[in-house]
Amino acid sequence: MFINSWNGFRRIQPGSYAPTKAVWAENNRSVALRIPASTSKNRRLEHRIAGADANPYVVLCAILQAMMDGLEKLETPPPQVTGNAYDDDGAELLPDDMDEALLLMQKGQFADRALGPELSKIYKHLKRAEILAFWAEITPLEQSTYL
Repeated sequence: MFINSWNGFRRIQPGSYAPTKAVWAENNRSVALRIPASTSKNRRLEHRIAGADANPYVVLCAILQAMMDGLEKLETPPPQVTGNAYDDDGAELLPDDMDEALLLMQKGQFADRALGPELSKIYKHLKRAEILAFWAEITPLEQSTYL
């Protein structure tokens, strides 16, 4: 998952109109991949995972690679979600923090295919450095809670 900031993960909460599960549907704002209401002439996809703070080039690489993977493997998408995706207990949860997303990214080869091996390696190192910097920071809330 190519979300570029800690704040990007803060919006991924049930009921927030940001997706929490890896599902799709037509005209449903609780899903990760939405097909907005439209005519056949202006049909489009809405990728709802990455926020405005994400790097659009990295996000586009990930979206295009995922589409390419599906086409090359001749995969059939699962049935669309009906109703509120937050209530779908059988759906795969999206990572809800940067550390979990990075661990998933490091386990697979998707980032290498989407970004190329060198940029993927740099991206992963950069995200690890950001995680360590955030863990090292003591927030005002922590100070006021434990002092």
